[in-house]
Amino acid sequence: MDSETLSLITIPLFTGGIGYVTNWSGVWMLFYPVHFRGVRVPGLKALANVLPRRIQQIPGILQGGLGWQGIVPSRAGKMGSIAAEKGISKLGGPSDFYDRLDSEAIAEHVLESAGGEIHEVVERIMEREQPQLWHDLPQRVRDAVHSRVSEQLPAIIRVVTDEVGEHVDQLLNVKLMVIGHLEA
Repeated sequence: MDSETLSLITIPLFTGGIGYVTNWSGVWMLFYPVHFRGVRVPGLKALANVLPRRIQQIPGILQGGLGWQGIVPSRAGKMGSIAAEKGISKLGGPSDFYDRLDSEAIAEHVLESAGGEIHEVVERIMEREQPQLWHDLPQRVRDAVHSRVSEQLPAIIRVVTDEVGEHVDQLLNVKLMVIGHLEA
């Protein structure tokens, strides 16, 4: 076999091998190590805030260390935030979901859940707010207060569920619920 044929065969083999190794090591560096590996440098964490943004983006610098962490794990909060925003925008906001719920059924469920505890709640509130008055009232008047609260409770719960529906976008941060503590 002459040298020209040998070079025609070996060049693709070597360039393919080099390409494979560089791609494999690039993917490896993207994902591993999952947790920061390196050394902590005293004072670097305080200094990191004044460094240029490009330097701050190096994994570990903002935490005060020199070393390495995979690009994807080091940016998990930001990537999760972006993924959550895109997913939520396609699914709809909290108000879209709340509109599909039956507010009457929610009010009935809250009423059933809280119904047995209302007597105790009224007792605690009256003891806290007006203890002397509550102790001085005859039992007949106390019973009247309890029955009045029980009568008005369904209407109050319906008003509350309607208010929650009107302001659900302000009350719930779906992105924060999805991402949790990873948000950057």
